[in-house]
Amino acid sequence: MTGACKKVTLAVWIVIFLALSPAVKSQPDSLVRKSFSHFVNTGVGLVKSPATWNKTDWMVLGTSAALTTASVFFIDKPVQQYLSTNRNTLIEKSLLPFEYVDFYIPLTIFAGFATTSFVTKNNYTLETAYMIAESCFYSALLTRTVKAISGRQRPNHWQEPDPHSWDIHSNGRSFYSGHTTMAFAVASVVAWRYRDTSWVTWVSYGLASAAGFQRMYYNRHWLSDVIAGAVSATAIGLFVAKNDQDNPLRIYPVVSPQITGLSMIIPIP
Repeated sequence: MTGACKKVTLAVWIVIFLALSPAVKSQPDSLVRKSFSHFVNTGVGLVKSPATWNKTDWMVLGTSAALTTASVFFIDKPVQQYLSTNRNTLIEKSLLPFEYVDFYIPLTIFAGFATTSFVTKNNYTLETAYMIAESCFYSALLTRTVKAISGRQRPNHWQEPDPHSWDIHSNGRSFYSGHTTMAFAVASVVAWRYRDTSWVTWVSYGLASAAGFQRMYYNRHWLSDVIAGAVSATAIGLFVAKNDQDNPLRIYPVVSPQITGLSMIIPIP
């Protein structure tokens, strides 16, 4: 793994690092083994999930695929030309923070949830942090795989921008947008976990959409790259959040004068 995928694994390793504290070493069943097993099972579930899709799921996939395809053939070029010729310094500067959404911002959000859980001793917050790590990892893994297979050239390639330039043997890494993927991988989990608070959903997906727009405005990606990244990451994030809710991995922060660490409970059916 390279790039965003390699970096995002740090989020998972932070969970494992915390698991090595005295609070869990004394447990008969290792937290590391439990978390790793749950992590792998989530990945297996993702691969198998299409077999359980209903009509609505397939309609969403078909609509997304049609929209992405239409964008490739008819919309990508006009959008890229419009954004390239209509620049605004204020907008460009305001979008600069989203340059770090591929790694630093998701990691900061993950760390924020994890830290908050220890301060407040709130297991729901810690579980959310774990879900964010899972969502980011599998979204980044899928993104890197698709990038390597598609070989699509970025719009800021040194040659004339061509949305139809696909070559698996080239160094093209445009399809699809890794920054957008990571943004929606986090947003979808947070929005689902706190769906009872409407503003969280709006803010989460709003910021993720701004991250996708930034990639186009900075001439790093085509519109279809952003659409595909957003849809795939949202699907993965929602799967992780719902799957972990149905198959809970209960993680509890343990804070005392003697020890600081994690405890974990996996319900037995």
